[in-house]
Amino acid sequence: MSNPLDPNQNSWHLHGRHVLLAIHSLEGGGSERQLTCLANHLANDPRIAKVSVVTVAPSDVDVYQLHSRIVRMSLHSRSPLPETNNPISKAYFNFFRIRELKRIASELAPDVVVSFCDRNNALVLLALGNRYPVLISERSDPRFQKMPRMWETIRGLVYPRAKVCVAQTNDVLDYLKQEYYPRDSRTTFLTIPSAIDVPNTALNVSEHHVSEDQRSKKQNRLLFVGRLASEKQIDQILVAWKKTHALLPAWKLRIVGQGPMEETLKRLAADLFLNQSVEWCGWQSDIWSEYRAARAFVMASRYEGFPQSLVEAMTMGLPCLVTNFSPAIRECVEHQESGFVLQSLSELPDYLKQLDKDPELEQRLSNRARAMSRRYQWINVAGQWESAISAALDKNLPKPTQPFS
Repeated sequence: MSNPLDPNQNSWHLHGRHVLLAIHSLEGGGSERQLTCLANHLANDPRIAKVSVVTVAPSDVDVYQLHSRIVRMSLHSRSPLPETNNPISKAYFNFFRIRELKRIASELAPDVVVSFCDRNNALVLLALGNRYPVLISERSDPRFQKMPRMWETIRGLVYPRAKVCVAQTNDVLDYLKQEYYPRDSRTTFLTIPSAIDVPNTALNVSEHHVSEDQRSKKQNRLLFVGRLASEKQIDQILVAWKKTHALLPAWKLRIVGQGPMEETLKRLAADLFLNQSVEWCGWQSDIWSEYRAARAFVMASRYEGFPQSLVEAMTMGLPCLVTNFSPAIRECVEHQESGFVLQSLSELPDYLKQLDKDPELEQRLSNRARAMSRRYQWINVAGQWESAISAALDKNLPKPTQPFS
């Protein structure tokens, strides 16, 4: 029987093909980084004829670098994106984006389209789902992250057009099946976890036992990496940090990222008299240096699809203190073995103090975190994406006859 996740089966479907990938932007974030990894991986294979990336946002906001072979296109050519609360204007811009997607697809003539993220999935399927084989990837948890009512209605209408639907956990995949697809759906459903592409320099460091000298170079830092948005609950982390810092005055909370809540969170930190113990770093292109310098990592989102920054932190051997906000937590973090799963952030001070006072515990958690993270390295997941994209192609298409580029 054919297994769509077996990279040794059906791989010829991508040879000589043109893959078009679509997402809202490459402005930063785990989903954007994942799509960039996938696009660059495909572009590195000379047997794949062409790889294109299209975003709603213009390319001048990109923070991720694409392979030189990749054709980069945008639905909007200039920043900033138009913002409006006027329903007529919103309808116009969505009509414009659908028209532009159709134009770009007609111009590029892709063999298969890969779309990331809920609203972008609905937009791509609305524009292209009846003409091209489309793979959609759900990057968050639709049980908690709801779109505006109009888009939820559209999602229910167009998701069945997808040839392949990918989720990051089985729980989310089961929900998608039940909520958006008829029982007799011909869509192929697959679970592919988030994966990270670790630079060799970072991987070499992460693979070795942390010596006393290396540990001495680490700073007493509790690190957060992510978008500064309400669902990340950084405000709750700040509240918990007030007590934590009182117990561990030598430690700093370092917040790496940007987002709409930045000014609100900075005001909260000032109100809590935390300005001296909280470091705001904004976007960092060399995120691996941040992980390397920290001693622990914290995350307490309301929901996540599959937290990429958590896997990155574990790859670099950071003991992670996380709340149980996603099915992925059960897969990644074993309580008191590869990190700490907090029942609430009120437990943060005690667990971080325990970690600070026990070097052997810190080393044990670090070693286990690195071991657990290996299954999420890009090299171990890339083949699943190749096979998933192959599954989206019409199996009746003949093998390509054009020479490889």
